[in-house]
Amino acid sequence: MAKRISSKNVGQMFELLLDKNRAMGQPETIECKLLRIEGEGEDKRAIFDDEAIGEWSAYRYNGRWAYGSSAEPLRVIK
Repeated sequence: MAKRISSKNVGQMFELLLDKNRAMGQPETIECKLLRIEGEGEDKRAIFDDEAIGEWSAYRYNGRWAYGSSAEPLRVIK
């Protein structure tokens, strides 16, 4: 069963696919730790920590997790 980004998984490691460069054939995967979930519903934010980039957040957009100013899709790999 795949992991879901939810408050019950706070403290766990995730492998995430960042689709930012998918059109150019260069999607990126990162491993990061889920630090906390803030807000509710479509105002929900997931705060992650990654060794390379530090603390960053994803947010709910049209019923899915996204990141960045262009609402790039964020997918859980494991």
